[in-house]
Amino acid sequence: MERYEIINADLETAQVNVLIDGDIQTIRSQGLQFSIDKNAKTISVSTVAGEPIIDQINLDMPPALEQELIQSVGAYFGTATRRGNIIGDGASIEGDKDVAGAIRDESKAFMLSIKPGERFYGGGATSRKNIQHRGEVLRMWTIYQKTEIPIPFLMSSEGWGIFNNTTSINYFDVGRFKDDKLCVLNSEKDIDLYLMLGSSMYDVLDKYTTLTKKSFILPRWAYGLAFGGNTMEDQLDVMNDALQFRKENIPCDIMWLEPQWMETYYDFSTSKSWDLKKFPAEPFWEVDKYPKYEHPLLFVSRLHEIGFKLALWLCIDHDLTIKEEDGIAVRSGRRLPDWSTGSIILPDL
Repeated sequence: MERYEIINADLETAQVNVLIDGDIQTIRSQGLQFSIDKNAKTISVSTVAGEPIIDQINLDMPPALEQELIQSVGAYFGTATRRGNIIGDGASIEGDKDVAGAIRDESKAFMLSIKPGERFYGGGATSRKNIQHRGEVLRMWTIYQKTEIPIPFLMSSEGWGIFNNTTSINYFDVGRFKDDKLCVLNSEKDIDLYLMLGSSMYDVLDKYTTLTKKSFILPRWAYGLAFGGNTMEDQLDVMNDALQFRKENIPCDIMWLEPQWMETYYDFSTSKSWDLKKFPAEPFWEVDKYPKYEHPLLFVSRLHEIGFKLALWLCIDHDLTIKEEDGIAVRSGRRLPDWSTGSIILPDL
């Protein structure tokens, strides 16, 4: 949040004791100690009593090993292409990207020792196979239907977590390349790393969300079951689905519509309209009238009557990203206003 000049004031400064013995610097605080070897460029973490938590964090992976890791990660994922469009209908700031292009000469990797049996959780929606990630690679790169919500944070069953603070493409190789190492591969040389230590994973997660800010709580119905039928369904099919849920006493809070609700199937514009033949959500003679309202006798209101919320699948070419925001700020000669306030909730369903 530094780009918005927002400072996190929730963090408390810890009292530390620093011991220096040649190239070894030891920092002690709150029952923990960090031993930093400036010559070897390694860090070890343990309790003050000497019980190891992380045997070694190696911030300077040997070049040959780093190249081997890069090739291994590239082979693991193969080739994937993502559209380069960032903002506007058909306007592209940069061309298509692929995985191979994401791991460049300026890539940087570092390693953390992990114990036998140690388990790792987190990473956001980067794996469709596992909740526990040891033995696989997580790719922090937003790709539709693959890694839609990447979060570069992992926490260990041993009471520690790691947050790789970057918006560039990065990878977590969790004991796959080396079975006793967690390897983090960044597509840029800069490293901004946060290490969280706690008595439990709950404690570690609390520290992470203290740093990044706590999530807003959504309405209760948003945590319920959301059901989406096939793309051939019209309003009668959807209403039948909804009634069947109530008849069978199956809890369900949201009915989900795929792009068949749009007048133009997969309409990527910002001027979408209902397909009034399939979903008369408003009277056809009032389509051009404003302001819009919920008609009490039509589709949306009928769903609400039996306790359902309605969610619509959207596809929009206009994607105002951080990169484009920064470009606007440069062109306008001023810092962008802070947009993330307590009154704004940005759910990703």
